[in-house]
Formats: sequence, structure tokens, C-alpha cells
Amino acid sequence: MPYKLFQSKLIDDPLFAQLVEFGRLARKGYWLELGRKAAKAGAPPSAFNYWIAFMKNEFGWSEKTELKDLSAPKDMGTDDIKSRIAALSKKIKQVPAPVEMQALMTEH
Repeated sequence: MPYKLFQSKLIDDPLFAQLVEFGRLARKGYWLELGRKAAKAGAPPSAFNYWIAFMKNEFGWSEKTELKDLSAPKDMGTDDIKSRIAALSKKIKQVPAPVEMQALMTEH
């Protein structure tokens, strides 16, 4: 299935979207079970290196969670604040106005 058709079906067809979500969840479950079975079977720790790397890449796993509040101006310099405002302004300009959104929704 071409990617554009997949994306449009994902938006337009709720049943298809549920099926895709189920498939993604089943896929993740498969890989978690694979690791669990290997651990129960007594696989050596070195056997998990590729599995862990795969899980990090595919499912966003991380060994360290670091949270930074980039919106706190007290910790930012003037140049940092200006560049943050410029970046946010660009994002805001990319969001379609309600009228444009309605036109996009009725085109499909």
C-alpha cells in the first residue's frame, strides 16, 4: 500500500486505524515476550545487546531520562529567549487557520 494511501486511510477509516494500532501493540508485545523468554531461559547478558539496541531504536527506550524545562526564561539568556521565540513563531505560523482546516477536511 503506498504511504499516502496508508496515511489517508489511517485518518479517514476508524476501523483501519484501530487495526493498525492493534498491529503496533502486538508487534511491541512480541518483542517484549522475546526478551522475557530469553531471560527466563538463562541467556547470557551479552545475548541481550542486540535486543536492547533494537528496543531503544524501535520503541524509544532509554537508559537515562533527562527532563529539562526549556520554557523557563529565568535559566535562559537573552539570545536563547529570542531564538526560542523565533522557533515557536515559525511553528505557530505553520498551523492552518480554522477556515483553512475546514477547507482541508472537506477536500477529502
